[in-house]
Amino acid sequence: MRLLDIALRHDGRVQSAAGFRVAEFMAWRKILYIDDRTTLPEARSRGFASQLLDSLLEVAQSARCRAVHLDSGYARHDAHRLYLRKGFHLSSHHFSYPL
Repeated sequence: MRLLDIALRHDGRVQSAAGFRVAEFMAWRKILYIDDRTTLPEARSRGFASQLLDSLLEVAQSARCRAVHLDSGYARHDAHRLYLRKGFHLSSHHFSYPL
């Protein structure tokens, strides 16, 4: 499995970027998983993250993925609003056990 990245530039500067992978899981089959996504603080609320997600959805469709998945921090309410506006479903809680 190979990690890939995508970036959205405006005025010669990266405004929003994401790391992702196309992978197969027993539960979900073939999906595009967004490992990380970030937007510069001064670039937020200007549509860059939305455009970046649109590009990732296109990549997933081209790769014949069944879905796009990501985890998001519990209190990232602005990001959650964007994901829900884009049609993502809040479908689970992610648990971890630190060692």
